This record gives sequence, C-alpha cells and structure tokens, in this order.
Amino acid sequence: MPLNYTISEHRKFILSLQQKEKRIAAKNVIISPLFFSLENNNRLTAFIYRPFRLASNKLYPTVLHIRGTGYNADARYYAYITCSHLAEKSSCQVIDLDHRLAPEYPCPIGFNDVYASIKSIIKNSEQLKIDPEKIAISGYSSGGNFAALAAIQAKTDKLPISLQLLISPITDLSRNLKKYSNFEKKDSFPLSLAQWFITLYLQQGASNPKSPLISPYWSNDLTNLPPTYFLCGEFDRFRSDSEGYRNKLAKAHVWTHMSVFKKENHSFFWHNIRVIETMATQLRMSFNLFSIPRSITQKRISEKQEKSPDLKKSNHI
Repeated sequence: MPLNYTISEHRKFILSLQQKEKRIAAKNVIISPLFFSLENNNRLTAFIYRPFRLASNKLYPTVLHIRGTGYNADARYYAYITCSHLAEKSSCQVIDLDHRLAPEYPCPIGFNDVYASIKSIIKNSEQLKIDPEKIAISGYSSGGNFAALAAIQAKTDKLPISLQLLISPITDLSRNLKKYSNFEKKDSFPLSLAQWFITLYLQQGASNPKSPLISPYWSNDLTNLPPTYFLCGEFDRFRSDSEGYRNKLAKAHVWTHMSVFKKENHSFFWHNIRVIETMATQLRMSFNLFSIPRSITQKRISEKQEKSPDLKKSNHI
C-alpha cells in the first residue's frame, strides 16, 4: 500500500490529470445521458455516444463500455474522449457505463451496478435503437475485469453479447499471474498501487480474490463465450492478466486475438489513438460495417462503359 496516500488524495490526483488533459472529444458525435435508478434514491448516469452519420430510423451496432476506475476513482472525462472517438471511428453507438466506487461501495457492488445496467439496456434495446445481433462489451483495466465477468454471466442469462474487447483487463485479483513480470516492471504504474486498489475493493480480504465471481481467470467454465479481442501494452502492469486469460479462453475453444502495443505501459488506452483505431477496425470487421470498395479493374471497366456505348452494351447478357 502506498505510504501517506489516501483515497481522497488519489481521487484528487486523477481529477487533476483529467483537468490537464489537452485532447478533445470527437466532434461528429451526439452525446446523451441515460439514467438508472438504484436503492435509497441513488442513481447511475451512463452516456450514449452516437455518430452523426448513423441513420435515425435504424437499429445500431452497440458497444457497452466500462471505463477504468481502479474500482475507486472516477475517470469520466477520459471516457468522454475515448468513447466519442471510438463511436466516430467504428460507426457504432457506444454506451459508457457507470458504477459506484470502492471503498465506500466494496466488492461486488461495482460489478452488480454494471451488470444491472447491461440487463436494463438489453431489455430496452429497441427503445435505445440497439441491434440485438450486434452488441459488444468492452472494458479497460478494472472495467475489463467487469466486462469479462459480465460476458460470463450473460452467457448464463442468455443475453445477446456477440463480441468482447478487453483492454488491459485485470483478470486475476489474487495477482498470481506473473509470466510477464519482467516486462511489467518497466511500467510507471507501481505494483504496490495496483495491490492497494484491489485491497480497497475487496475490503481487506473480505472477498476471495480467486472466486470466479471476482476473477474471470479462475472461472471453471469459459466455453461458448463470444469472440474476444485483447489489447495491452508491451510493458503493461497487467499484461500477464491479458495473456493468461487469453490462453484459458483459447483452451476453452473461444476465438481470441491479441494486440500488444510496443513500448506502451498500462495508460496506453488514455493517450494512444492507435488503440481506438484498432478497436474500431475490430468492431467494423466483426459487425460487417465495411463498405466493399470497387477494385481498380472494376472502376476502369465502368469508366470505359461510360465512354463507349458499344462496350457498355456488349457487357449486358
């Protein structure tokens, strides 16, 4: 645990980083709030990011995204940037999900908030203009942990999740995965800070970090999960988690793909636009959102047909 560092100070530090952020959100995106009621008159606020170019009378491919919070600090402005650009580049609508934070709301409250939101969104998919055959779930860091757990639970509940994108997910909260520890030591994100986050979330050992309800890596049944893309940095603090969970999914015959970003650490998702571009490409390929361009040969034939009526006529059977 970091010495002389309180949760209040940590939250102020994360807020200050976001206030200094110079990047801006994508401009060609409509952003609207979505509210979820909780007990004791509390509520969560999600945000829908929808590209301007999407037609208003159709159902959209949709990404349900869980931002990285370390379980304990709001990162809404970073999500504002990443989700808006992901929506613009992927031609999908992106819904940024919220959850209550530890240590005030310890495990499993954060995950329960996220999963309840996912069920409510899917239940109201037609109202939210969601194509039920094109729903992806994504998450970064602690959000990746929640996304992976949600995909497993969605399989049991028969919810239509057809794809998951896990960006440097925390998949083993027991911290037993260390295959890439020599790479992880180069990350500026210290191991002690990661362990502190997990301790706050699990409330000093009140929850078993090897429980499959907390760490997806320890799940006993990973079969029949949706195709899964992993993205992580070469020197990522949680690279072992990504690689380890990917191997377990592969053994369970789940289709996987891993993108490792050279010389990047755990914060790569917040500052490297190539990550967003890679995710957008993966979504467009998976949901068949690419328009198929005419080949150069086809274009030349078309041009010749326009210039020569005889040629144009001869190509009709």
